[in-house]
Amino acid sequence: MPVNFTFGANVELPLAKASRANWRQLTLPQGEPLVDPQAATRAAIRSPLEFPALAQALVPDDHVAIALAPGVVQSAAVVAGLVHELVEAGAEPDSITVVCAADEPHDPRQRLPALLRGQVQLERHDPTNRDRLEFLAANRKGRTIYLNRTICDADLLITVGHAHQGRDYEDLGIYTGLFPCFSDLDSQRRYRNPGLVDPLGGEARNQMLELARREVAKLGWIGGAVFTVQCVPAGPDALMDVLAGDPEHVERELRRRNAAAWSTDQSVKGDLVVAALSGGAEQQTWSNLVRALLAAFDHVDLSRGEVAIALCTELAFEPGEGLRHIRRNVRPERLEAWLHEHRPADALDALTLIRLLQQTKVFLLSQLGDEIVEPMGFETLATPDEVVRLLQRYEQPLLLPHAQFALGATP
Repeated sequence: MPVNFTFGANVELPLAKASRANWRQLTLPQGEPLVDPQAATRAAIRSPLEFPALAQALVPDDHVAIALAPGVVQSAAVVAGLVHELVEAGAEPDSITVVCAADEPHDPRQRLPALLRGQVQLERHDPTNRDRLEFLAANRKGRTIYLNRTICDADLLITVGHAHQGRDYEDLGIYTGLFPCFSDLDSQRRYRNPGLVDPLGGEARNQMLELARREVAKLGWIGGAVFTVQCVPAGPDALMDVLAGDPEHVERELRRRNAAAWSTDQSVKGDLVVAALSGGAEQQTWSNLVRALLAAFDHVDLSRGEVAIALCTELAFEPGEGLRHIRRNVRPERLEAWLHEHRPADALDALTLIRLLQQTKVFLLSQLGDEIVEPMGFETLATPDEVVRLLQRYEQPLLLPHAQFALGATP
């Protein structure tokens, strides 16, 4: 039986206090993390998949844009490795711009030496600033699509992203980290379409997802994303793999390696799934909570009478606009209609949470007050000791570590 199960920055669940030990724990991830992500990035770039050496893609005075997707673990190490390789291949440091999301928590250049860090440019994308957007294309319905101007004007565009976990409506292909992330606000709102969400499946949803994936692939090609660097996480602060090269070939290998590290056996189920949201403040987000909840739901034995999920987190951020509208006494249809009309940034998270809370009881251990989470439909837990007492009430509890990264069935 496991004696160590942690969540948050490194909070241990006191399993030794349990009077009976009848739980099981899934093993995640499978494999050993990289010792030096920066060196691994450089090695991947020097041996790209189905792509010539980076020096052959550069000419003097080329402007290089590095489009950094949100949520890349060890992003500063990956960016540092990439910049060093670009400079060695002949790129001028002041001709390199790292483009990241406006809410990127850290400067992605922080692992670069001070002199180089001062030369490489940083731009935080603002989807509302039309002066920093450029027309890219019109979609099949004639809607205009704009993309970040620095990305559009680059002579060489390199995307940096990661394997997506948990939510298939986020995984729109290898260019997901480029579009709609760095597009205009109208395009971003269009991809918050509630029709993309159905945790229990649905043919109409699948068709909509397929159309979205085709559009993203087309826009990535039009945008000139010919070289990509992609990462497989090994948890909240480590990487399992770094791949580089032609996007199509990288995507195929990325999915294989991500599945090997993070897929779980869905035949292993419990009447209570205790899911850990691991990592520090950057990982303790509502988006990751929804990912963890989806992964845990895969392992709930719905054939049993009383089932539940317990989320162990250090979540301290109040919910966003869409999540704030979730109230226990409001009909789900009304909530869904509001989300469909207004499409706030967390619309798809909110809709997913609404539907999962209808399927099973969810307990939440967090740093938020009961007055915030109880009206949303959660049962609150105050301490790790309460999680252990809850665990002992069930016959077949299951422990799921690093739940925000778990994949469920092998794709």
